[in-house]
This record gives sequence, C-alpha cells and structure tokens, in this order.
Amino acid sequence: DKPDYKPPPPVEKTALGKPVEEHLFDEIKRLLDRAHKEPDEILKKELLAEVTNLEIRLALSYETQGYGFLAKNTQEAIQKYKNSLSAKER
Repeated sequence: DKPDYKPPPPVEKTALGKPVEEHLFDEIKRLLDRAHKEPDEILKKELLAEVTNLEIRLALSYETQGYGFLAKNTQEAIQKYKNSLSAKER
C-alpha cells in the first residue's frame, strides 16, 4: 500500500440500493417520457424544467467526485435520449 493512496469516496446509495447518479438518470428519462407525451404545454414546460434541474444535479454529483468524463458521457446519453424522442415525433 502506498501512503499517499486515497480510496475513492463511498458511493451514496438511494433507498432502493442504487447509486444516486443512477436514480437521477432514470428519473430524467422518466420525466422526459412524460413531457414528450404531455399535451398541456404549461405542464410540459414544468416537467422539462425539472429535467434541467436534475441534469445539473447529476453533472455536479459526478464533477464533485472527480468524474468529469462520466458527467460528459451521461450528458451525451441524455441528449441522445432526447433526440430519440424528437425523432419519434416525425
């Protein structure tokens, strides 16, 4: 063992036993699905505002743990998911 070695911080888990980041990602996708199907424009905007808040929380969670690459890859995955929903409208 190296004296300067610091183990990574423990992964914060939700009540379901999932890492917080995984829960946030699932919730983002769930809200995007709801917003995509929502006919009421005001409610759709509220759902998308919540998505934005969760995206920020998710990115900050990864960034503060030193996982910038995960933040970037996750954001790209969310954008692809948004694009797939948009493609279904066409």
